[in-house]
Amino acid sequence: MYENYKTKVALKELSQSLRQNIYWGNFPDKETFNSETLGEHISAEQLPNFLQTLDVCAEGTTLSFTKTTTNVKGVNWKTTDCYYVIEVDFATIENLLKKTIESQNAEEMMNGLQRLLNQEVSLVLWPK
Repeated sequence: MYENYKTKVALKELSQSLRQNIYWGNFPDKETFNSETLGEHISAEQLPNFLQTLDVCAEGTTLSFTKTTTNVKGVNWKTTDCYYVIEVDFATIENLLKKTIESQNAEEMMNGLQRLLNQEVSLVLWPK
């Protein structure tokens, strides 16, 4: 349990640092990501907030998230939660975040965001 808390705190600190150091307006295009990467599910603008909402499992090494979609047809609506796991461990994400935060210019920042959002994700559960 301690590892999960320690990892959550580290993610929160890194996301706050990313928010403070990000070059606003210089983001990778969402169209450049395929459906099996993190960038398909979130935009670079949402990354600092998204990092704080990640679930940490397996002694702080596995990161997962839930994506909720709502379909509205007339007066009827349906919400679906899909569960995803990021394929790389926390240490890899942490290193990529630190390199991105330490960027010296907008181009380095954009490349760092691109590397972060190119991490593969796996669909774990698609509820019926």
